[in-house]
Amino acid sequence: MIELDATQLAQLHAGEQEDFVRRVHVDLVRKFPEMASKPGLAERLQEANRHALELGLSESGARTQFLHQAAWAPGFYLAPAVNAWLNKPGVPVEQRWKDFMALLGHKLGLQEQASEGEN
Repeated sequence: MIELDATQLAQLHAGEQEDFVRRVHVDLVRKFPEMASKPGLAERLQEANRHALELGLSESGARTQFLHQAAWAPGFYLAPAVNAWLNKPGVPVEQRWKDFMALLGHKLGLQEQASEGEN
């Protein structure tokens, strides 16, 4: 069995995070080619991922959503109301994020559009 020291574990974790952000970046540009011309996108995604991890978002699907949101709305998570919501005690951060996305979808009218498409 291989044993890693703390420095090696930190390097491994950092590499995993870089790979994660790179995959999200590639996926974003593939889905939305106009994103390729956005200056600083890769760095913005790295910073958003760091912030998501600090919040405790560990589930990759939630973090992917978080990074997608940061691509379209840089620094959205620093807005006082969003920051307060995501740091609200007593509820797991994944649930707070899911609630935030549901509220955002409702405010943008996305839920009505989805339900109309089901009819």
